[in-house]
Amino acid sequence: MPFEILPVEEADLPRLISVQNAAFACNPIDNAMFPTRPTAKDDLVSNTSIENTKDVNENQKNQDAEQTKDKPKEEDTVSTIEHQIAQLRKEMTTNKASRYIKCVDDNQIISWAKLEVYPLPRPEVEWTKETALEVEPGANRKYTEAFVRGLDEWKQKLFRGDPFCCKFIPFLSCFFSCIMCIRRVQSK
Repeated sequence: MPFEILPVEEADLPRLISVQNAAFACNPIDNAMFPTRPTAKDDLVSNTSIENTKDVNENQKNQDAEQTKDKPKEEDTVSTIEHQIAQLRKEMTTNKASRYIKCVDDNQIISWAKLEVYPLPRPEVEWTKETALEVEPGANRKYTEAFVRGLDEWKQKLFRGDPFCCKFIPFLSCFFSCIMCIRRVQSK
């Protein structure tokens, strides 16, 4: 069956967060910013994690546990996931430029993307303002802020206030990131 690209619906939010957490579980930058972020195994909200990433997530979880000796507690995991869902819901309802799409295979969401579309030029005051930073529970604020400010700088230089600019936020690449993580684990 071919992949389908569809608009995201409110009911999809727990699954989107599940896909995001599974995709970035082996990403060192994400792990530095969110050391207690739940992996697919910990996903207590949707409990429909991508099957192919379970070994990768367990391996990452074991490595994290050995390095930090502090696994997220169940209540912290639920709190983090609920926070992620609330942030995504807020972004979807308040940012008029955002468009969300999902990639579906066999009636299951396997990836998603956020696009920002600006059909008209934007004033400099709008495109130079810093992204509001609301850090989730358990996040490393210092790393997260440095990463987000770096993205702000990059977006200002590259996109400016130009019209018809479509900024791809790479959640669609989560699918490919998962494949790379799986290949890396299988080659060991």
